[in-house]
Amino acid sequence: MKEQVPAGGRGHELAWLGMGFVLPCASQTFYRQAARRRLTSAVLFFLLFSLCLTGVSSLSLGRSMATAQADIRRSFEAGGVPEIIIKDGLARVSGQQPLVLVDEGGTIVVIDTTGAYRRLDRTRYTQGLLLTRTELHIMNTRGQYEVMPLGQLQQALGMNPIVINADTVTRAWQAFAGIFAIVAAVLLAVWNVLVRFAYLAVLALVAWGLLSLGGSGMGYGPVLITGLYALVPAMYVSYLLGRLGITFIFLQTIIVLFIWAIALWGIIPESGQAPAPAERPLRGWRALAGIPFLFILALDGIFRLPYGAVVVWAVALLTLSVLVAAGLLTRRQADPGAAGGAAPATP
Repeated sequence: MKEQVPAGGRGHELAWLGMGFVLPCASQTFYRQAARRRLTSAVLFFLLFSLCLTGVSSLSLGRSMATAQADIRRSFEAGGVPEIIIKDGLARVSGQQPLVLVDEGGTIVVIDTTGAYRRLDRTRYTQGLLLTRTELHIMNTRGQYEVMPLGQLQQALGMNPIVINADTVTRAWQAFAGIFAIVAAVLLAVWNVLVRFAYLAVLALVAWGLLSLGGSGMGYGPVLITGLYALVPAMYVSYLLGRLGITFIFLQTIIVLFIWAIALWGIIPESGQAPAPAERPLRGWRALAGIPFLFILALDGIFRLPYGAVVVWAVALLTLSVLVAAGLLTRRQADPGAAGGAAPATP
């Protein structure tokens, strides 16, 4: 397949970047034209698409952390979690005690300065925490049981007094959430960009080898380009299925391979020795029909919209219907034999 040098300047390249978010879902012509373009164009789109995925995931995580922060403050203000002050090795707790914060699944967390709880029951629990008036008891799943005097804890932290209330916990959570969000965003970017690209590159190598054995004559570049764009509808379908609770290992891979195979099947004839059929116009304006879907998808990914599964599925099906209908309505105009008695192209 002969590589096509992009023409039309920056505006044309920006248009291709925009079309890549929508047209791979419903346009075989898009795949045929994309396969003739430079590989760098597809890689640039993949980078943009992956960063958008990272942005949505990071914003969703940030919103979850902010919600957790608000829940923590409300728990303190409602009395669900008491104010704790540890001064000179002694703990003072506001509210009724003993207070059992967690007691489920073999885990217990108790605050008690009254003496009702003296130790954690190792026959009933596998892990837990107990704060008494003078000590902090820690038990982990490895069977280790440690008792730390509160004075020793203060020396280790270099704090006297240690105040645990709505304000101090909120500030600590903000610091933790900020660091965690940055680290998570970096890791998500590495996964979405580097790991996923390497994975697709390996799959493309396998597909190219199989096609070469079949005598298709298609180069590695067009195979990888097709796979990079096939990832787009695969991610959308995977997300939509996930909103229905359908998810399992290798689901995305199965969807990608399925769409990738269909796209390759449509462009393989162009790589052979026979003359290529007449090309239909791309009709890039159809990508505009996908803007509402992308907007709703991003909002649901970040905020988890009420009845989100119904909303995103309805918008997805409507968008796909519009794209398919637009393709069918313009097909006759694009067919060289549909008007003026032009002879059909040689298959």
